[in-house]
Amino acid sequence: MKEKDFPYQDEAERYFNYYESNGWMVGKNKMKKWKNSVSMWISRSDRPKRTSPKAVSNQEAAIAKQGSDDRLRDEILENMERFA
Repeated sequence: MKEKDFPYQDEAERYFNYYESNGWMVGKNKMKKWKNSVSMWISRSDRPKRTSPKAVSNQEAAIAKQGSDDRLRDEILENMERFA
């Protein structure tokens, strides 16, 4: 059943599919409080995604390899400034 006005419908489906696929396990333990778990899942989904320093250095390597791809370079530099 899909609710029309539920703002987190996509996240709810991702959550269900993820835990259904791993047998409702959290690490090596069976999930006990799914309502708390859903709350944390939704709160994390609202956060902006972070780029790890390793990912930034990989992006720098991609720039060197591709040479003149200005759009990619600008995007990487913008991400580096945001996460520096």
